[in-house]
Amino acid sequence: MGREPGAPRVFRESGRSAVQKVEILDKLNAKLKLKKELRNLIAVMISNDRIGQIGEVAQAYRRLLQEQMGIRPAEIVTARELDTKERAELVAEIAKLAGSKIEASFTLDKSILGGTVVRIGSTVYDGSVRGRLERLKEALIAG
Repeated sequence: MGREPGAPRVFRESGRSAVQKVEILDKLNAKLKLKKELRNLIAVMISNDRIGQIGEVAQAYRRLLQEQMGIRPAEIVTARELDTKERAELVAEIAKLAGSKIEASFTLDKSILGGTVVRIGSTVYDGSVRGRLERLKEALIAG
């Protein structure tokens, strides 16, 4: 997903008062033209010495927005790098399985040997070769 949002150093430094930091915010906002609500949220976080949690607030807002839009995050682990077409096809299949839109994050893990492991919320779909071998081993031991 890229770099997580965080507060610029000027707002985290202890050498300036909250009033000075809000003044800096307003000078920046003259160019940024933030929505009034966002500017006010940042100012409140600065004033209450909570600007360090701006990344957490942004993540929570993103999750809420995705939920309202019917988008579910999916963590997809593969044994090899997939090209763009393979990723798109896999995401489309997972979306069908989940019955919703998917925002996928991909991770490479050669230890799964082949196939994929998908986590959507608390549900894990293990289609890896390693997972199949482990299930076969359990069946042989139990049988």
